[in-house]
Amino acid sequence: MILAALLCASCATQRPPEGGPADSEAPYVRNSTPAPGTVNFRGRSVVIEFNERVDKRSFDEALHISPLLDGKPELDWSAREVEVLFPDELPDDKTIVITVGSNLKDLRAGNAMNGSWQLAFSTGDSLDAGMIEGSVSDAKPAGISVFAYLLHEGRGDTLDPARHRPDYVVRTGDDGRFRLSYLREGWYRVFAVRDNLNNQLYDVEADEIGIPAGDVFAADSSRMPSALRFTLHREDTTAPFVQRVQAVNMRQFRIAFSEDVQPFPPPSGSVALYDSADGTPLPVHSVHRALQGRHSWDVFLAQPMREGRFRLQLDSLGDAAGNPLRAEAQYFDGSALPDTGRPAFLEIFPKDGAQGVPTDSVFLLRFSRPVRPDVSVRLLDSTGKELPVTILQPDMTRVEIAHPVLDEAAAYRLCLDLASIRDEITDRAMADTLYCLPFTSGKAGNFGSVSGSFAGDSLRGVPHITLRDVKDGGTERHTVADSSGRFSFPRVPEGQYKIEAFLDLDSNGRYSPGRARPLLAPEPFLRYKDTLRVRARWETGGVKLRTNE
Repeated sequence: MILAALLCASCATQRPPEGGPADSEAPYVRNSTPAPGTVNFRGRSVVIEFNERVDKRSFDEALHISPLLDGKPELDWSAREVEVLFPDELPDDKTIVITVGSNLKDLRAGNAMNGSWQLAFSTGDSLDAGMIEGSVSDAKPAGISVFAYLLHEGRGDTLDPARHRPDYVVRTGDDGRFRLSYLREGWYRVFAVRDNLNNQLYDVEADEIGIPAGDVFAADSSRMPSALRFTLHREDTTAPFVQRVQAVNMRQFRIAFSEDVQPFPPPSGSVALYDSADGTPLPVHSVHRALQGRHSWDVFLAQPMREGRFRLQLDSLGDAAGNPLRAEAQYFDGSALPDTGRPAFLEIFPKDGAQGVPTDSVFLLRFSRPVRPDVSVRLLDSTGKELPVTILQPDMTRVEIAHPVLDEAAAYRLCLDLASIRDEITDRAMADTLYCLPFTSGKAGNFGSVSGSFAGDSLRGVPHITLRDVKDGGTERHTVADSSGRFSFPRVPEGQYKIEAFLDLDSNGRYSPGRARPLLAPEPFLRYKDTLRVRARWETGGVKLRTNE
């Protein structure tokens, strides 16, 4: 009895045999019953024979049957064969497609199958011939599920991939490409889903999803639709809310949100404060991102608060996904504490002692508090000669300093009169001293440039282009094409780059990935197929971008 028990235990666990030469052969399908292309099939199971023993768990994950069946098939193993037993009788006049994905591995060495294997047969007298193909652009493009829904009358209005299982499923290959074959002719809605729970449903906020630009008609290969292209995103359906409001002093209070809230800076009137005692409004001077706390704003007032209760009303704000901020009023205790603050530097470019500063860069000063616009700045070369500068103030906490193109590999000093940097609220100066930052300019010879244009119908929206360094930690540069579709990136360091772009159809300045239900198509998005090599002193020009890249 003990020997029998040990024998059973050893049989229950699938293990690779020990010893022997290294196994480098990939598993593959030797034979199947029925054979590919069989019609009028009446069986209740399919047998698949492999060239070697395969890992059962990986087979279970790699097996896909389309159209989806009610219930999970049973698997009956016998050495190198597996019998897939259907949970019910197969429907009449249906083309059945069994796919074993490339994530199937052999038992001995864990070698993966070279590409996927597919078996198509029919319970009718012919095979369906519809096809849809495409690709998913993603950092991890392999194994993403592609859900296809056959649209009958009225289904498009109610279709929800979070509640409805697809009619057909296929997974992407290592390169992100996919092909749905042997489809029944008709209109389809197709989604790409990173199905983390492997339940053939789109789990909102748990799965990533790619939204189609529109529905497609599947017919035979001679009338195959244009290839679909997807990019994945994680849908955000949670509305932002105010976590806390706290008075800092009589002229300042801080709002902490659950996530980043837009637009920023907020429109006039969207942040309003009232004295709870008599409803008197306290005018807002300006709103800035807070130094302390993530997703927080500092609100400065044109008039001081008092000790007592105040009501904050926020309007026309939301997150990047378009979820509106919960609009309920917020109450907090005011403060009579005097505002003793003065400006401090958050960011300076160039930094003290910086080397290799681009000769045509714009200098930047960013402050912790709003400052008055009359900031005194001097730019001096190594001989003490002063260069002309132009002072710009995009907002009250940011000063930009434009200057002539600098000499290469030359020494300069940027001198700031800190007494001229005065707080907009308290009128206090940063300090009563002169602060000079020495720096050295770089060499133009280490830079090239990239230029190109959009073509076709791409100018339905404003093209936003991103140039990403392949090696330098993914450093990005951004630009917007002009009205004719032309764009350029000057002074790009030598290296290899990828280009991606989107068309801003809703003019909100950011990519809108669409929505599954109700269906909202994403903005056109593309990745340029080639990696660009930028060489010093050369222009990499003629880059043509199309929405069908």
